[in-house]
Amino acid sequence: MSKYAKLAGQRLAARFLPIFIRLLPKLESDQMLDRVFLSLISWAKILPHDAEHRVQLEQAAEFIRQRHPVVEVIHRMFRQIHPNFLSCLVQNLWMPLWVNGSVRQEFREREGFEPPFLAVISPLKECNLQCVGCYADASREKQPERLDFATIDRIVTELKSFGTPFIVFTGGEPTHPLIWDDIRRVCAKHHDQSFMMYTNGTLLDDEKVQDLLELGNLSPAISIEGWEAETDARRGKGVFKRVVEAMDRLREAGVMFGFSLTYTSTNVQAATDPRLIQFLADKGAFYGWYFMYVPVGKDPDTNLVVSPADRDRIRDFTWRMLREKGMLIFDFWNSGHLSQGCIAGGRYLHINNRGDVEPCVFLKFTTHNIHECNVIDALRSRLFCNLRNGQTHQRNPLVPCQFMDNPSSGKFATDDSGARPTEAGGEELFRSLYPFLEKFADDYYENYAKPAWERREDYEYFRKIYANGHWRQPRKIVC
Repeated sequence: MSKYAKLAGQRLAARFLPIFIRLLPKLESDQMLDRVFLSLISWAKILPHDAEHRVQLEQAAEFIRQRHPVVEVIHRMFRQIHPNFLSCLVQNLWMPLWVNGSVRQEFREREGFEPPFLAVISPLKECNLQCVGCYADASREKQPERLDFATIDRIVTELKSFGTPFIVFTGGEPTHPLIWDDIRRVCAKHHDQSFMMYTNGTLLDDEKVQDLLELGNLSPAISIEGWEAETDARRGKGVFKRVVEAMDRLREAGVMFGFSLTYTSTNVQAATDPRLIQFLADKGAFYGWYFMYVPVGKDPDTNLVVSPADRDRIRDFTWRMLREKGMLIFDFWNSGHLSQGCIAGGRYLHINNRGDVEPCVFLKFTTHNIHECNVIDALRSRLFCNLRNGQTHQRNPLVPCQFMDNPSSGKFATDDSGARPTEAGGEELFRSLYPFLEKFADDYYENYAKPAWERREDYEYFRKIYANGHWRQPRKIVC
């Protein structure tokens, strides 16, 4: 196919595919829906700019033919979610990533590294809750520093110019009255962009649910810690019931939402309970994020970190929930095979309420501030470059993290660049906590990650992708 024929096909697909997506919920039977899905996938193969995206489409078609449980989730999605959110999924997330691949390719050729796929913005530090071990060290009291609308808008505009398809808000609490109007305005202005927010869910009243429905491009991921006992123990008495009420409101309105869960040594039993995942699916959640507690932020406590054996238990559980219930659970530490290992410092970054540009929400070090630079300046920094180079030496994608799995890499990156910690006590990560990190990393790799990656059937497909080079490996450059 010629370049111009491909471009014409992409434009036609971009124009008409969203129309078809809006018609899909009207189909009466699942069999008819599947036939249309397969036809659309066949047609959509002209869209991707990169070969690996066509591989993903072929895998999706195979899922449908095999009646994988995830297909049932897709059926539920098209029958339950409001058309505004369905259109956003297609027009703002999937299609820009594929059709605008040339923008990302130009960035790679110009800069020598991948542009961000994901960026997280924490515009404020205030929160109406005070959770034990909060990684963000959020406060109930009003804080002096906060990102305003103009700054957030500038960040989003620059990220869009790189071809970044996905931007996440966290905090603090993004539905807090001090910042909600600005977030709503940013999402409305950038209606062609996909957004998500991590929220404690307690402030999602009817008015905010209506805001989300009208926007269509901002999906909330509601934080829980397990069942009522685990959630209230960390977040406060009565929080679980308020969260469940918020989920009911979101489901009834047709808002696409998910959940997030931080697993610790105290809630790992609840975090691996299949009944919890079924409960959340019944409440209307379509996706989940799992985060391993790491000793950063407010009052870091190594006793809350799960054992290597329990981390492996979580890794196995999230895959089992995909196979058995079709629930897409992305584990920030155990899903490295889906993201080509660690993505911090290039394909992902975080900007906090003071404007510090960090390589990761959890790796709280910086050399640049957004009030004094652009995003591209931080991406080109020695700190970010060192981290990207460290990613070329990853032992396997199940141990991606630059401090929990490869602490020597994170230590070198921060020491060599002269990076400063962005939170009080942050320097202890690579000082007093360093022996703990080394022991944890070695134990998990040797006894769990290495045998899982080499032997488990779950990873056979991904091992082939790595071996065949469908996913680009980052190349070492001089910082």
